[in-house]
Amino acid sequence: MSGSLLTLSNFTLPLAPTSQPLGTVPLTDRNQPAYGFDDRLRSAYYQNWNVSLQRQITANTIFQARYVANKGTKLVRSASINEVNIFENGVLDAFRTAQAGGRSPLLDQIFGALLPM
Repeated sequence: MSGSLLTLSNFTLPLAPTSQPLGTVPLTDRNQPAYGFDDRLRSAYYQNWNVSLQRQITANTIFQARYVANKGTKLVRSASINEVNIFENGVLDAFRTAQAGGRSPLLDQIFGALLPM
């Protein structure tokens, strides 16, 4: 099944492995994927907190304060998927062009519906 498209129409369990798990790979075989395992890897976990305080001050006035927090510990990441790389995607150049008073095709494409005709 290697190289073919796996969709819900041809999906069956159990899945067949594409290679022998923990199999010996000859040194001359350059087509095998390399696997690695970090023995210092620990289980990640999240902690969530929330506190709410509500008091009635007068008959028609209520005071309410809330605090919500999340904390992740021992999280594994090699790159931030939420990080935008403005140096390679053209946004920085488009911003500098607009900052200098010019028109940027990238910003026109992004904000085109908001621009006056």
